[in-house]
Amino acid sequence: MNKIEQRNSHFQGNHTEKFSFILQTLSLPRKAIAHDLGVPYSTYDNWIRGEASFPPDLIPKLYEITRDDRVLEFILEPIGRISIPRINSNESKPIQKLELWLSIFGGKTIKAIENALEDNVITVKEYNSIHEIINKIRRISAELDISILQKVNP
Repeated sequence: MNKIEQRNSHFQGNHTEKFSFILQTLSLPRKAIAHDLGVPYSTYDNWIRGEASFPPDLIPKLYEITRDDRVLEFILEPIGRISIPRINSNESKPIQKLELWLSIFGGKTIKAIENALEDNVITVKEYNSIHEIINKIRRISAELDISILQKVNP
């Protein structure tokens, strides 16, 4: 259960800390994100430091700006869901090619995790790299699902 406490004039929970981490590790420049969100940098900085909660109504805009799936996963994770990109069924690729890509990216994921854990510390850069590979696996898996579904006889 999330613990809620009052900090300054805002009520915060453990969700604030987790979302702050996401904001800290986004790959775009912070000032650019604040500008695109239409907020002062000082406000965005408060969100990054966890001193204020990120407004839920800005989450779709943040995702649109960053295209970082962790923004969506933050909302979906507590209810046991994951984000899978919608694939146009006209864009399906041959199943064998998708299986090969899954195998390659699966191997890259394992190698990236092994490399990151060599010193028992995962840096933000290593985390972002691993996360990017995992997102590629999700997209390929969604494409593979569509390709297989097209082969199903009703």
